[in-house]
Amino acid sequence: MKSRDENKFTEWVRRYHDSLFQFVLKRVNDETEAEDLLQEIYTKAFNHFDSFNPRYAFSTWIFTIAENTCIDHFRRKKQQKKKQEGWAKTRPAEEKEEPHKRLLLPDAGELAASLPEKYKTVFVLRYSEGMKYKDIAQKTGIPMGTVKTYLFRAKTALSTTHKKRKREDA
Repeated sequence: MKSRDENKFTEWVRRYHDSLFQFVLKRVNDETEAEDLLQEIYTKAFNHFDSFNPRYAFSTWIFTIAENTCIDHFRRKKQQKKKQEGWAKTRPAEEKEEPHKRLLLPDAGELAASLPEKYKTVFVLRYSEGMKYKDIAQKTGIPMGTVKTYLFRAKTALSTTHKKRKREDA
């Protein structure tokens, strides 16, 4: 980069610093992260300044870099979270094979009575008899995807009912 270009770049960075900082801060809600991202944005912009087309506004170019840097930041965070969750999911083999035994509804039997029949049947087979999805699908003649959907809906309904009862008791 020529020194004239460096001076122009520096001038524009000074001009847009506050608005860029606010732009990034609104996305990450953390001043330290916003400052770090701002440095990353400036580095990217400086390294690619020769690709800037002066026919367009500098602000559009730098804010596009900022937006893309924020998107990359959230992707990295999401990947890190998945890795951390992956480590957390490494549990004993028996717990992995029977996750339905971790159901934490003390009055599940009573609550299951309130479910529509199609959900109740699948729910009881899964959580009372300990059957796997595949076995429930074979026994009921329902496709496995539908079994999973019914179980999800049953758990959602039970959770809602359980929360209502807790509020009423409070």
